[in-house]
Amino acid sequence: MKLFQSAMVAGAVLTGALIAGEAEAPKRAPAAPKVAAPKAETPAPKAEQPAPAAKDEVPADVRNMTHPGLLIDLAQVYMRYAYFERAEEYLRKALAVLKEGEERNRANVTLSTILQSRKDFAGAAACYEEVIKGSVGGQRDQNQLSLSDIYVQQGEFAKAEQMLSELAGMTGAVKPEEQWIQSSAWQRLTTVWQKQEGKLEKATAELEAKQAEDPKNMVLTERLVALYSMGPKRDAAKAAGGLEKVRASRPKDISVLLRLAALHTETRAYDKAIAIHQELIALDPNGVAKSSIPQLANLMLQSGKKAEAAAFMKQNSGTDESGMMALEGFYEQAGMFAEAEELLVKLAELAPEKAKKADTILRAAEMARNRKEYAKSEERIRVVITEFGEDKALMGRAKQMLVRLYEEQGRISELKL
Repeated sequence: MKLFQSAMVAGAVLTGALIAGEAEAPKRAPAAPKVAAPKAETPAPKAEQPAPAAKDEVPADVRNMTHPGLLIDLAQVYMRYAYFERAEEYLRKALAVLKEGEERNRANVTLSTILQSRKDFAGAAACYEEVIKGSVGGQRDQNQLSLSDIYVQQGEFAKAEQMLSELAGMTGAVKPEEQWIQSSAWQRLTTVWQKQEGKLEKATAELEAKQAEDPKNMVLTERLVALYSMGPKRDAAKAAGGLEKVRASRPKDISVLLRLAALHTETRAYDKAIAIHQELIALDPNGVAKSSIPQLANLMLQSGKKAEAAAFMKQNSGTDESGMMALEGFYEQAGMFAEAEELLVKLAELAPEKAKKADTILRAAEMARNRKEYAKSEERIRVVITEFGEDKALMGRAKQMLVRLYEEQGRISELKL
């Protein structure tokens, strides 16, 4: 804080002058003139003159550009404008003065960023290794995560793995209060394993053995699920089996249910996935249900229950514009083009904007053409040409559709635009 204040005292103008070596200490405004006492029978005593204003003294180390806080602040300004060489120069000057403490750590972290930008990962790692020695608690954990990232870039996978394993709780008991840092470390650790041939499989086997010793530990179980879901030997069935155990311990955890439904869908266990989405809709009818309803209808469709899926989707889509659009999309996916076309006509009537209305009419015309209802398709295209002729882009699109329609019928010579 003292260092920042030093920079603020100097000010933007002063800093520029200091760099040129031309600054003088700023002066206070002249003292206010003496005001005469009002006339009275008894003369008022003379007011004392205020003491002459003293000059604001700029600390010598600020004036001489040797104050470490000022040097770090200036380095960060240079970094903002990508003058990394000058920034590094100031940081190294600051580090030469600072022997320990928070400001030295700040300088090292900033210098590490510069060194990483030019792929000097060994130098960047050395900066963070020093910082870690002087940090504690959550800040130390954060610094270790940053250092592990540098080790990975450096190709020092063993160092990164050791550090991340400790942070993730792999070498000791998993502490719930440290879950935030363990989760971040775990994600990085799985990335390190995937970068090394055979490492993911080895880690999976080791975690399976550990989980077998402590089957009620759901943190280990979830991590095992994550490993089953990774790599070229991904096993969705095993991942689903593990996540079912997690679900038993947290039956109303929506994130677990969503992941499990996705895994069951991947393994084509559609009935299980359908049951989970039904449960999600009941648990959160105003939230996750909005995404679960179309997914559930799609699962019914994939499992060969087309009529049931259509009835469910129609019942649950709603009568507003967004609900009608969702239902229309489902009808297209299900190959129910007549129903989809009917909805498009209704949506065109509801559309408040001309461009959107015309686009919807043309979509309905295209759907009629696909079903070889050429007369209906042409009628809709000509509505757009007649009613929206001022929009050149729409006119071009409509006329191209009309040409294609006549070509498909072998009647191009009859076309009148």
